[in-house]
Amino acid sequence: MDYSEVLNTINEDYTKGTSRWINNVIKEFRKGIIKFDRDSLGLSLLLDEIIIYRRQASKKERKAVDKKMRGVISKIESLADEIHDSLELDRIYNAFKELGLIQSKKKVKDSNQINRFLKFIIFNSKDINTIKRIIVDYPDIINSISEDGIGLISKITKKFLFNLSNFMVDKNIKHRNNLLFYSEVLKMLLLSEDSKYEYTEELENEALEVLSDFLRENDGYYGNSEFTFWITDLLDTITKRAIIKTETALERSTDIHREFPGNVMFVVKNGLFTKYEEELEKRDHNDEHIITIDCVGARVLDDGLSAKRLDNGHYLLGVHIADPLGYVGFHSPLIQEAYKRTSTIYTSSGKPIHIFPDEFYAKVGLSPNSNNLAISYYLEIDELGNIYLDHFVIKKEVINVRDRFTFNKGLDEIVASSFDPRIEDTVENLYKISEILKKKLPIAPKDDLLTPGERESSELVQYSMFALNMTMANYAARHKIPFLFIANGQKAEYFDQLQEINPLQLPDRDTKCLYTQLCHNRGKSFYTTDSKQLHHSLGGIPYTRVTSPLLLFGDTLASIALHAFYFGEVEPEDLQKVEEDMFKMAKYMNHKVKSIGFYERGWSKLNED
Repeated sequence: MDYSEVLNTINEDYTKGTSRWINNVIKEFRKGIIKFDRDSLGLSLLLDEIIIYRRQASKKERKAVDKKMRGVISKIESLADEIHDSLELDRIYNAFKELGLIQSKKKVKDSNQINRFLKFIIFNSKDINTIKRIIVDYPDIINSISEDGIGLISKITKKFLFNLSNFMVDKNIKHRNNLLFYSEVLKMLLLSEDSKYEYTEELENEALEVLSDFLRENDGYYGNSEFTFWITDLLDTITKRAIIKTETALERSTDIHREFPGNVMFVVKNGLFTKYEEELEKRDHNDEHIITIDCVGARVLDDGLSAKRLDNGHYLLGVHIADPLGYVGFHSPLIQEAYKRTSTIYTSSGKPIHIFPDEFYAKVGLSPNSNNLAISYYLEIDELGNIYLDHFVIKKEVINVRDRFTFNKGLDEIVASSFDPRIEDTVENLYKISEILKKKLPIAPKDDLLTPGERESSELVQYSMFALNMTMANYAARHKIPFLFIANGQKAEYFDQLQEINPLQLPDRDTKCLYTQLCHNRGKSFYTTDSKQLHHSLGGIPYTRVTSPLLLFGDTLASIALHAFYFGEVEPEDLQKVEEDMFKMAKYMNHKVKSIGFYERGWSKLNED
């Protein structure tokens, strides 16, 4: 229909601006809505004429217009399936506000047509910007309850869960699009300052159960994790609104569990470490004097050190890291479960929640005087602290730890307590390396209460691990190896100060510490597969972590990258898939960290009470 021609005909038959003229314009607009020939622009032309008339009309005439236009609302509602893809509902919404049918900041009543029209836009327009405006204009709608006793947030949640359940079954694109829409609306409603809504226990349980099931079923290393990071973020939003009354509810709401699933425990208890015997035969056996230095009572031993002086006067630092992948491979339920858990969680009391079961640690940890599978990293360091990247060596080895020590011993005590004659040279070389690196690396010492002797033994490990992580990141970035990096953002107020400082040429240790403190006011760190993302808290360098694969899945994922792209343990045709999965897993872990933080705060709150 040519609405311009319709308007011309009305103008010819009636004097423009009279009551008979406006009645016919409204009549034609109503007919256009009923027939709906998808000419939304033409209908808007008639709507604009109605608005212009109303602005100039008397109070009595405006009431007459409003009464007739209210009937149009119900017509739009009845044509929901036909209209919402084409008609510009945002324009309709603006026009109805202009016509005075809905008034900004006016309390919404559940029984009137206005509220039904607003809800119609929310459920049918799928236009996020319009919905944002409705929430601002009508904050009371957030907490409104319909005639059936169900609140708006409950309805949105049920819509979301319905589409999530269907998507899990058939992966239909319609369900996916609805998921993205309803999740955004739900987050806007829940996080609004005006939201006073609390889930009923029944709805909370339903939402958490469905979301947790989705995460458990779709988070495998080679599973489709496209929505994992997004659903975890929504789960965080829901749990912030939920009332956590027990540790069981806290575990369910954050998808964090102490107990391991049956398939994981089956692998461990039956010793199904399918690669171990083969790797023992394939790998070189290292006969260096390797030691471990850990906290008192440490049960997870995942790093060892060795050191010697080279003929050219440089030092060769060996950092030997436990290799869980050497025992079970990429596809094991153990690795998939560690990915879901992301990080070992330490609470103020009680047993830590680890990413692997205790029985697995007993097998893969670097226990003294036993053959352990490890990835060994060798760094050549000169007396000025320069690390020779071209001489950096990475090897899969079988190692045998000769001595285990703890931080409560000074270096003299460590030497005196060993029966191996090589211990003195090893410790002396490690000490000299840590003193060299202390002057070179842009990090400050930990602020703790260690004695001078204890601090020395602690720094042997601290600086060795930092040097390795920094070197590994530089190596991966230079050689364009797909890898997992750790970065953090910049805060503008510190940028100018930091731009003028070169951390590697600072005059003294105090200034170096000041630099570090300035850097620590940057944004929080996050995982990324982009080597151009830098860690500004450590002086604006590429950084990674490979040193704790038994405690942090990020370190395990870095190890997976090495096995795939450095040691070539993945078929060439599968490398792109591994790289894509690394990107998805990094996003998931960034969001899982939020859940872990919520768990830790919730656990403390429960145990305080």
